[in-house]
Amino acid sequence: YKLVASLYDPATLEPLPVTPLAGGAAVAPANAWDVALLQIGAQAPAAAPLENAFLFGDHISLYGASWPAQAARGDVARISLQWEGSAPDPRNYTVFIHLINEAGELAAHQDQMPLNGFAPTHLWTAGLRLADGHELALPTDLPAGRYAIRVGLYDGAGRLPVTQAGAGMGDYAELGFMEVTQ
Repeated sequence: YKLVASLYDPATLEPLPVTPLAGGAAVAPANAWDVALLQIGAQAPAAAPLENAFLFGDHISLYGASWPAQAARGDVARISLQWEGSAPDPRNYTVFIHLINEAGELAAHQDQMPLNGFAPTHLWTAGLRLADGHELALPTDLPAGRYAIRVGLYDGAGRLPVTQAGAGMGDYAELGFMEVTQ
């Protein structure tokens, strides 16, 4: 669940604009402010656990991921990611998912905030676990073949560096492969 706060003028009941204090996430004034994400009850895992989690920057872990082993061009590939925050961060990151052909070229991609914008990363707290679903549209003219699936996080300053088991991986995590059929 997301806790959202609003302030109103008691005389007119008109909403008052809300802006962050110094150090808060940079956003335009709004009539409501996202305050926190709340976990109510146990969260069922939506993705298979990874053998070794990927660490993005020094505070966000990708510890689970699931995707179809095979999909037809023109289909929508549903990719599930399991994230965990280890420290608050005032920045908001966007998740990218890239499908890369055997020549190393981008064949399809999808970029969105976690949970389609419902769970901005500036609200993540230490220990928060989040199941994050993505839908990657496969082009109808995509050639059949084997494609790598890459995942990363970025903001206006660039992509977060990625490590796995202490080794630098660059600025994305390569999860595995998907076979695209006719």
